[in-house]
Amino acid sequence: MKTLKHSELSKKIIAAAYNVHNELGYGFVEKVYKNVLAIELQETGIKCAVEVPLKVLYHGKVVGDYR
Repeated sequence: MKTLKHSELSKKIIAAAYNVHNELGYGFVEKVYKNVLAIELQETGIKCAVEVPLKVLYHGKVVGDYR
């Protein structure tokens, strides 16, 4: 069985996602889950940022922005 590079962090992130799902259930728009997951991760001690902008490059040229 392959071991994850950051298995402890991965376990915490997966647990946070399950906590969000168990508390909210399903039916909300993605933005709600994104915001709640950020709160859950921060409460678990995991630093995270929501919708960090990044530039999309193609052959070294900016072709767009993504969030």
